[in-house]
Amino acid sequence: MRMYENGGAAVVYLDYKTPSMSSAQAVTNLWHIPSTPPSSDFTAIPRAGSAPLSVQFTDASTDATGWSWNFGDGGTSLLQNPSHTYAAGGPYAVSLIASNAFGTNTATKTGYITLGSFAPGFFASYYRGQSWSELAGTQIDPSIHFSDTGGSSWPSPIVGRQDNFSVMWDGYLSVPVEADYSFTLTSDDGSWLWVDETQLIDNGGLHGSTAITRSTHLTAGYHHIVVKMFENGGIAIADLSYSPTGSIYSLP
Repeated sequence: MRMYENGGAAVVYLDYKTPSMSSAQAVTNLWHIPSTPPSSDFTAIPRAGSAPLSVQFTDASTDATGWSWNFGDGGTSLLQNPSHTYAAGGPYAVSLIASNAFGTNTATKTGYITLGSFAPGFFASYYRGQSWSELAGTQIDPSIHFSDTGGSSWPSPIVGRQDNFSVMWDGYLSVPVEADYSFTLTSDDGSWLWVDETQLIDNGGLHGSTAITRSTHLTAGYHHIVVKMFENGGIAIADLSYSPTGSIYSLP
C-alpha cells in the first residue's frame, strides 16, 4: 500500500473483507520483512547459584531468524530460547549471535553466570579517596548499616571515622519466592545500587543523610547486588534495607 499527502488533512484506512464476512474489518496486526541485520540481546534466569545450575535463556533480539549461543563452558545451542546446565566453575561469559538474511549481530555478556559456594555477607572493598581506585582493605560485612552517629561503626583502621573514602559492596540476595522487592538506600554522601547489573537507585552527589526507595520484580533464586558509596567530609552514613526478607551472600 502506498499513500501520499500534498496538503490539508489526510486520513488513511486499511480494511479487509472475505466472502464469508458481512462487513469489512480494520487491519490490526501487521508484520514487516526485515531489510537490515538483527539486533542481539538476551536475558537469563537464574544468573547465580550453586552447581549444578540450570539456566533458562530468553532471546530478546529483534528481526532475528537464527540464533547461535555460546554458554562459556563449551556448551552451545541453535535454539531461540535454550536452557543450559552449568556443572561447576565460573563466572561465565555468554554470547548470542543473532542472524537473518541481511547479516549477524553479536551480544556478549561477561561474567554473566556465576557459580560458587556462597557465604553470608557482602564482600566489601574499602578505598582511600572518593574514586574507588586506592584499595585500603577488604572484609566481609554482614550487612550495610554504617554510621558515624548510630548503627554499626565504620571498620577501623581501614577507614575509621575519617573523611575522603569510598566503598564497594558486592553480594548476592537469595530470594525465597518471586515477588516485588523494595530497596531503600540511605547515605551521606553519595551512593548507588545495582541489581543484576541494572542501576536501580542513584543517590549520588554531595549531600546529608538522604534515603531513596525503588522497587523491582525478582524471581526466586540469587540476584547480584552491588552498592557503591563515597564520603567527602562530615558525617558518613551508608544503609541498605529491603523487603520482603531475603539473605545476603558473597562468593569467597
